[in-house]
Amino acid sequence: MIRRPMGDPAPSQQLDRVLSALPVAVYVCAPDGALRFWNGRAVELWGREPSPGDPQERFCGSFRLLHLDGRPMPHASCPMADALRTGESTRGEVQIERPDGSRLTASVQITPLRDRHGALTGAVNVFQDITAEQQAQAAIQLHLQRERAARAEADAARAEAERASQAKDEFLAMLAHELRNPLGVVATAIAVIESASPDDARYERARRAIRRQTEHLSRMLDDLLDVARITKGRIQLHRTDLDLRAIVELGVDSERHRLEERRQRLTLSVPPQPVIVSGDSVRLQQVLGNLLNNASKYSSPGGEIAVVLDVEGDRAVVRVRDDGAGIASDRLEWIFELFTQANPTFARTEGGLGIGLTVARRLVELHGGRIRAASDGVDRGAEFLMEIPLARRAVLETRAAPAAAPPVASRRVLVIEDHDDGREMLVTALRLFGHEVFEAATGREGIEQAERHGPDVVLVDIGLPDIQGYDVARALRRSGGSTARIVALTGYGGPADRERSAEAGFDAHLLKPIDPIRLVGVLEDLG
Repeated sequence: MIRRPMGDPAPSQQLDRVLSALPVAVYVCAPDGALRFWNGRAVELWGREPSPGDPQERFCGSFRLLHLDGRPMPHASCPMADALRTGESTRGEVQIERPDGSRLTASVQITPLRDRHGALTGAVNVFQDITAEQQAQAAIQLHLQRERAARAEADAARAEAERASQAKDEFLAMLAHELRNPLGVVATAIAVIESASPDDARYERARRAIRRQTEHLSRMLDDLLDVARITKGRIQLHRTDLDLRAIVELGVDSERHRLEERRQRLTLSVPPQPVIVSGDSVRLQQVLGNLLNNASKYSSPGGEIAVVLDVEGDRAVVRVRDDGAGIASDRLEWIFELFTQANPTFARTEGGLGIGLTVARRLVELHGGRIRAASDGVDRGAEFLMEIPLARRAVLETRAAPAAAPPVASRRVLVIEDHDDGREMLVTALRLFGHEVFEAATGREGIEQAERHGPDVVLVDIGLPDIQGYDVARALRRSGGSTARIVALTGYGGPADRERSAEAGFDAHLLKPIDPIRLVGVLEDLG
């Protein structure tokens, strides 16, 4: 409905209907600025109902004009008053502050009214709240921004998935390459052995090549399994207080033959006093072995490698230095990433999956330490520095030196293994070390052989064709009076696997591939 003061001449009914139906605020002023009529939308915007004859400034005095036709206007300007004074149309935006303190922005169109003689009879103001429109536009912009962000996130996820897929494909290709190389060497070396006599120098070179490549395959497999355990958080340390000097010396000894084959000179420096840390002996040896293997791989034949153990403050520090290929400064941290090599071209001759340093860093971090790389640049050598916290107890209790190990005693050994070549080689190796060996290809046959020969030690493959190795161990334990030591041979070495073998009655748990030298040591320990 149109509101107007009593006694004012009413506009036509048609104008009434038009003004009432408009979704915008409309009011009309006389030449002196007094309100003549208005619609309901104007009252909504003003925030209160005017009285007849009220001056429009009473309701519009809080209007602040921002601009008109793109031109900034003085703060004190009133659009309606200016239009009545100048007789000119006005349009623009105003910011309105209501009596309750709320604000809104409106578009304004003020048009002077004239009679047929051209005399000014007032002005009509049409203005529309564009706050909601602005909010809608802002909401649309926010929605568009979120859509763009979602698309960007989806694109990033897709790119990451593509990179992961590419990395997986590259890794599988690299793995196939790294497996083919040693297997090719082994196949060729076997052909040489089959055609050469044992006193031929080529026979010995082929035998050494098979051993080197077998060790390489075993190291690759161990690293892959460790990576899987690390990514799932399943690495468990078996900590004891130990002298890090012994760990370093053992690690160096385990890699010395590889360095000698490459004619690389190794120097070792350890302090005279014990360096006691709380750690896992096997894992720390693995770390040092990985660092030495890396140094050897990236050093030329005839190169020099130095291992230095020292104490700095409350930490033991091991440095492994080489004079080899070096590392570019921008790759010093990157080389610890999974499946990364500092110089892939250089490493191709030696092989590797770019896993060893990743495993080494994680194992050191599990010991509460850190590992980092340093290099003066490409072709200027590299140094890997490992820090491990010293144990709270500074020295180990003095222990009597162990007695010298007695000569290897001959034992009666039963090998239960269904893989024909694996069983044959294991039996042959044990006989070469002076043991009396019996063999069986199935679990039931093995149980019968054990009852017949009464072996001192039984080596049992877990995955047998008829019954599992666990069942063989249980049957041997139930046989009554059996004092044989039982050793599990398996490709599974997780904590759950070891627990299961212990529950079944095994005395030891060995992972394939079996190192005959280590196996002989285990047999001595069991004895």
